[in-house]
Amino acid sequence: IADNGNINEYVPLVWREDKKVWAAQCDMVQIEEKGLLKMDLLGLNTQDCISDCLQLIEKHHGILIDTNNIPFEEEVFQNIFATGHTNSVFQFESAGMKNMLKRFKPDCIEDLILLVAMYRPGPMQYMDHVIAVKNKKIPMDIKINQLKPLLESTYGSMIYQEQIMKIFQILAGYSLGQADLVRRAMSKKKEEKLKIERKAFLYGDESRGIDGCIKRGINEKDADELFDDIMEFAKYCFNKSHAAAYAIVSYQTAYLKYHYPAEFYCSMLNNMDDDFLPVIEDCRKDNITILPPDINRSYYEFIIENGAIRFGFCGIKGIGNDQIAEEIIDKRNAISGKGEFLSLEDFFIRTSDIQNLKVLPKKFTEALI
Repeated sequence: IADNGNINEYVPLVWREDKKVWAAQCDMVQIEEKGLLKMDLLGLNTQDCISDCLQLIEKHHGILIDTNNIPFEEEVFQNIFATGHTNSVFQFESAGMKNMLKRFKPDCIEDLILLVAMYRPGPMQYMDHVIAVKNKKIPMDIKINQLKPLLESTYGSMIYQEQIMKIFQILAGYSLGQADLVRRAMSKKKEEKLKIERKAFLYGDESRGIDGCIKRGINEKDADELFDDIMEFAKYCFNKSHAAAYAIVSYQTAYLKYHYPAEFYCSMLNNMDDDFLPVIEDCRKDNITILPPDINRSYYEFIIENGAIRFGFCGIKGIGNDQIAEEIIDKRNAISGKGEFLSLEDFFIRTSDIQNLKVLPKKFTEALI
């Protein structure tokens, strides 16, 4: 992203034939050094599933749902997350995550944000402690009073980069910009920089307008120990805004799964290439019937039929070509057509002129049979 019409004036470009795009001949670090804005745009298949599900809900229930304004419901946390019923729920599908959900028993969106941030190799070592505090098996231990509003939502532990920045701001008088520079230095273990910052954190730095903890009434020993704790946690701390965005999408999928399971599972099946088993297992668990493929009932995609899910041609291995399948459906449904196929012979006769093939491809026909 640049401020002119030709990025090539800033960095050399190369044509990527495989993706049909221009690409910079630099890595992300060099790009930023050249003054360009770098953004990671993550394409999520989950967003397609949500969109398709909302359209199915509107079609079959006449309800328009705005997923950005759905309530955070106790029932969704209890029945989906706390039980580990999270197949197809974004970010919470793995066996490890399901096990952690059952132990943690999240009951609010802040809990989901925390789990997204902590379920990774570094911070996982602190998870047992957090779960114990969450379930009131051990008390929350926060020595410095000013830390309570910053750490209560994460059960006394530092989980997010934003928490570290706020600690520097509120306890020692750093600006958020200054605090972020310290956080970066901690994550990259810049020892000389950190020696300077420890002194500023405790005693202040007049040249930068930093008061320091002691001037703000915090015991020197407690402030020194806190700096050590921050150093340890800074290695693993995750960006909360990133975790929050993921947690919101997770909740949206869980909400749709809980309230509109047939539409949710149907949309999931339409956005999967294979391995339908987890969705089929959930359908059985939630008493959603999956009707078999039927040449006179199925469409290319999975559809909702009288509250059940009708298996679509796209889910049949070997079909592949959606154009042939769509033309077969058109012949079956055409107003001027003859309606349902009456026999195998009738099917072959009426589909003999599709795409001027004279006869349907053998692999395609065998897959249907």
